[in-house]
Amino acid sequence: MTALVVDDITVSYGRLTALRGVTLTVDEGEILFVTGPNGAGKSTLLNAIAGVVPPGSGSIMIDGARITGAAPEDIARRGFSLVPEGRNVFGALTIEENLKVGTGMRADRKTIAGDLDRVYQEFPMLAERRHSPAGMLSGGQQQCWSLAAR
Repeated sequence: MTALVVDDITVSYGRLTALRGVTLTVDEGEILFVTGPNGAGKSTLLNAIAGVVPPGSGSIMIDGARITGAAPEDIARRGFSLVPEGRNVFGALTIEENLKVGTGMRADRKTIAGDLDRVYQEFPMLAERRHSPAGMLSGGQQQCWSLAAR
């Protein structure tokens, strides 16, 4: 099943065109890696998918539903969220509490435990320290957590 379709999107900031005619498809279970030099449009692409910046043309679909122009929170409810640079942890909360912060908006509450198990399998160090304050993680570990939490 196709999870994400970006079809011929263009994004401009005033007179500057940041993306022109970008098309990509990501199937369920597939991982897409976006890379390029500074100014190539990586962040703009992700911001457009997340609903932070509107495409001037083209369309974006998640699980067959058109999300072009939808609010970021509606897109996040569909399962797409942006992982910004930085640490972004609540230092006083435990690692597990940090991981659960974003689950409040989920409609499929029964799958949360399985998702946490998958995070812990992918990042065993987080499993070992799940009851430790997230602020005690090193900077690199906090960035790793930030990725896992999304």
